[in-house]
Amino acid sequence: MCGIPAGSAEAMVGRLLAAGHKVVVSEPPPEPGSRRLLNRLTPATLVDDAVLASGRPNSLAVALGAGQAIGLAWTDLSTGETGTLMASLEGCGPALARISPAELLVARWPEGSDALAVVARGQGAPFSDLAEEVPDEATSGKVLAATYSEGGREALQGFSPPERAALAALLRHVQSTTGRSRVRW
Repeated sequence: MCGIPAGSAEAMVGRLLAAGHKVVVSEPPPEPGSRRLLNRLTPATLVDDAVLASGRPNSLAVALGAGQAIGLAWTDLSTGETGTLMASLEGCGPALARISPAELLVARWPEGSDALAVVARGQGAPFSDLAEEVPDEATSGKVLAATYSEGGREALQGFSPPERAALAALLRHVQSTTGRSRVRW
């Protein structure tokens, strides 16, 4: 916890995020006695053009271990681009390299394999466990239905349960962190 002069806050927050740290910015309460407004920022939730690296995606990814495979979902909040894929444990390295996330959250580690951990360490992007609970199939359906229009839900029907669960976990995390739930499909 530290204080930063308001005039240099943007640059300092940008440096902290670029170094992989999470930052919470507290603003004075709008009225005396009311709650302070908190703005939670992580390396991949930053959307300020002045701080983003030009020409490089700023993707937030969620990985979900499912047997001998990994369900991946990612979004770039600065553009709204979102996607999912399934990869084998052996193929999760190239899959994550293709996504090139600025931040990786692991919803569920694969049992009996350290392949995802090895790949995550080698990516160079910060990674951590997803704080929220992994949604079950019914909850995933509700989250996806609340986020996407009818056409978007129809397009998701061909996706595997791990992909849908990873996407729902990603959307819930984005909502809880940024207060936004709309992403482009």
